[in-house]
Amino acid sequence: MSRPVCLRCKRPESHCLCALIPALLPRTRVVVLQHPSEARHALNTARLAVLGLDGARRLVGERFQHEQWAEPGYAPCVLFPGEGAEVLIPGCAAATGAPLQLIVPDGTWTHARKLLHINPQLAALPRVMLPAGLTSRYRVRHADIPGALSTIE
Repeated sequence: MSRPVCLRCKRPESHCLCALIPALLPRTRVVVLQHPSEARHALNTARLAVLGLDGARRLVGERFQHEQWAEPGYAPCVLFPGEGAEVLIPGCAAATGAPLQLIVPDGTWTHARKLLHINPQLAALPRVMLPAGLTSRYRVRHADIPGALSTIE
């Protein structure tokens, strides 16, 4: 017999996190592209992050078409560190003045790199990264890469 599950956060009702999820209204649109193996984790921080951000979406898969993630009227960029990535500044808009659409690959670092590699339209987008010196407070899982944060952070 299975335990009752919260329909919103998908956690067991006895461990429902809905009361802790904020209701944020960002100007930036967020689309989380989640690797399928990450979607199966019980502690699915991407699902929780999307619940707390008005207008955010989560897509699960490995290959994504432009029509799936594109938001008309928004300037897309990928949140992923690397060569050419600019530091993301809160409240900034694209050079066109359009609000940003932040595409966030979700999974292990290997999975996130793979998502960009097999989706050339995403890899061609401008990249942004978080400022240096941030430290994770997420204690359940962590990466051994300095400055690495979980998707919800």
